[in-house]
Amino acid sequence: MNLQDTFHYLQKAGVKALPVPGTNKYRVSFQDGQSVYVREKILLRLARSSVKDPATIIQTLKDSKTPL
Repeated sequence: MNLQDTFHYLQKAGVKALPVPGTNKYRVSFQDGQSVYVREKILLRLARSSVKDPATIIQTLKDSKTPL
């Protein structure tokens, strides 16, 4: 899965990911208003591992240790 596929997958799951300029991180925003910062590498890994269950990636991102 490439980066474009990951963004499409996240969008289908109701999650918005925007790049943070000058870093390798993304600001991930959820429908409930919560946001977290996630490194690109982790974002891709999570998307690959949870393609069959979008709720998995959303819950994993919400539980991440870098809230906004």
